[in-house]
Amino acid sequence: MVRTFKPDLLAGSGGLVTVITVEEDGIERGLNAWPSNDTDTRKYNRQEDDDG
Repeated sequence: MVRTFKPDLLAGSGGLVTVITVEEDGIERGLNAWPSNDTDTRKYNRQEDDDG
């Protein structure tokens, strides 16, 4: 699964991080992460708008 989120550390800067995750035994772990690109950021912002 790929997730994009705003970590607390970057909250003031507006920065987003995209993370590849796997879930095993009910625990979600990040495998790799990178600064979000424009496409990831648009998807995140659209999701935020839908969640209201």
